[in-house]
Order: sequence, then structure tokens, then C-alpha cells
Amino acid sequence: MRLVVFREQFSFLFLTSCKELARELLEDFEEFCFRCKECYQEWLKGNFLIQWPSGAYQPPLPPTVNLVEFA
Repeated sequence: MRLVVFREQFSFLFLTSCKELARELLEDFEEFCFRCKECYQEWLKGNFLIQWPSGAYQPPLPPTVNLVEFA
């Protein structure tokens, strides 16, 4: 059994012989994406200490100082 799901510009492919397992994997992935989106929205507000979901790549922290050259 093969389940292919198209969402926006991405396509997801779960290879499994069980439809229930494929649905569960898809639901888990959608929850993961939703949690990442929430974390990113908090990050944009300046909350850099937010706990990201396991397996997510966190965006790099913005610079906290500027380089000043003395002449």
C-alpha cells in the first residue's frame, strides 16, 4: 500500500502495508509541522528560549552585538 499526500509545494510519501499506520504517520507529521510553525512564530516575536520539537532544526540566533571598528 502506498499513500501519497500533496500539501502546498511538498509531497509526502509513506510506504506501508497498513492504512492506519499511514494515517497515524501523516497525523504525527502534521502535528510536528504545526508545533514547528508555533515555535517559529514565537521566535519571530523574540522568544529565543522556546522549546522546539525533537528533530526540528532551530533557526540561527540573530546577532546580539554589532562590530564597531575604531579608527
